[in-house]
Amino acid sequence: MLVFCVISAYCLILTGCKLDCMKTRVKLEDKVLCAATGATKTSSPGDSVMSLALPSNAAITKLFVSIWQEPGMPIDSGNLTILGEPGTIFELDFSKDPDVKVGNYETTFIQPLCIGEEELATAILTAYSGQSLGAPLKMIITVIYCPDYCLENGCD
Repeated sequence: MLVFCVISAYCLILTGCKLDCMKTRVKLEDKVLCAATGATKTSSPGDSVMSLALPSNAAITKLFVSIWQEPGMPIDSGNLTILGEPGTIFELDFSKDPDVKVGNYETTFIQPLCIGEEELATAILTAYSGQSLGAPLKMIITVIYCPDYCLENGCD
């Protein structure tokens, strides 16, 4: 009888654990899933500032930028700013080795960054040589985003 009680208690513990474990399962419909699209733009030679328009209510999931320098005209840093609603919603200064031809920055947002209901949001990339604007060979900006995500998912 004692053995039966111990086995029954053990089974109850296992069953209770199994029920608790099932309660903590992740439901994918509660997570951020979307079909993404992208926008990219390449600057003209010598442009030190460039911008890329983004649609309203989009949610940014990835950012890629690169700055290419001309021989003998070093670029040592860049700035990436995203303007949306109500103003600057993302800004980052990044370093670039002036001895290397190309400098890159890349990030993936764990949770999409909603840019608001403004008619357009803008991603701005700027190249610097010291404290002054640089004159890069070219700059490239790519933004991966989920269109019409923010209103549908209550991110506003």
